[in-house]
Amino acid sequence: MKVWHFIPSPFDLSDGLVTIVYSGTSAGTAEIAFTGWGLPDASIMSNAPTEYIVYLNTGYREDSNSDWNYFSKNIRYNAGMFETQNILMFMPSLTYNRAYLAAHLVGNLMISTDFTNNKWIIQVDIMAYLPNTPIQYPKDSSVIRAHTLAFRGINIYY
Repeated sequence: MKVWHFIPSPFDLSDGLVTIVYSGTSAGTAEIAFTGWGLPDASIMSNAPTEYIVYLNTGYREDSNSDWNYFSKNIRYNAGMFETQNILMFMPSLTYNRAYLAAHLVGNLMISTDFTNNKWIIQVDIMAYLPNTPIQYPKDSSVIRAHTLAFRGINIYY
């Protein structure tokens, strides 16, 4: 009998955070090791339908002198669904004038498996739309941060 099995991260959120390394203004990569997860045999993982849950932590501030406001979201990724724009975050901020401004973080998250090196490779492509400002990219922006994520779990059908 086949059923979905959710395998949660063996790490607390604070211990599971990894840094996204940006190779371009919007494209970045993070790697998570299989070690300690107690996953089934690699042949099951490579052939079974899988879904992944990734926690993304982002920051937004009005200008380079303002305090950071942090936002987080769990993103579900299924390689069989060919999703685009699966990162959608609304990030409101209260200004000095007591008015609200909001940034909209959009992008794509994809996960691949590297069985040779026992790790998952998480690729992101992120940009932010800010009020009255050109599009901001996490690598070069002083008002948008999207540099950490955590792998929260894997759902395998076997």
